Amino acid sequence: MKDRRKKKQVKKKVQQIKKINFEIPSEWLYVVPEKVSLHDLYDDLKEKTCWRTEYWEEAEVLEIDIPKAGSVDLEFMDMDSEDEELLAYMERHEAKAVYAVTVVPEYYTEAQAVMRYIVKKFGGLFCADTADFLPEVSEVPVTTREQEDLQNIQL
Repeated sequence: MKDRRKKKQVKKKVQQIKKINFEIPSEWLYVVPEKVSLHDLYDDLKEKTCWRTEYWEEAEVLEIDIPKAGSVDLEFMDMDSEDEELLAYMERHEAKAVYAVTVVPEYYTEAQAVMRYIVKKFGGLFCADTADFLPEVSEVPVTTREQEDLQNIQL
């Protein structure tokens, strides 16, 4: 009887985790007080052995490959003055530049470690490209796992 109950609990927990993964958006924004060069990000990140980075200067695209966990891709965005919500959000956060970011939702935890590293090193914050700009990823790790992930990355 206990085994059956335990199996149900595990199955329920797995379903909850899967549900969370699918609610994580794949499109994000990286907003910063000053424009951060993708080349500067590349120069810093290429030294990290835990990720492989590629930078396409002409396209202004940076790909941060996370082994066995997809990638985090950043692309500089020209400001669209018609996106009033984004402009207001940037103003609230005193941001002057914005980058479009793509992640693989199933590997959000791994992508979040990359985002937190970038924020810690270069400032700004990541937010979902949604109507309410939530969730946000800032410098302060929320969970013990995130803290451990950041500690494993040599700053």
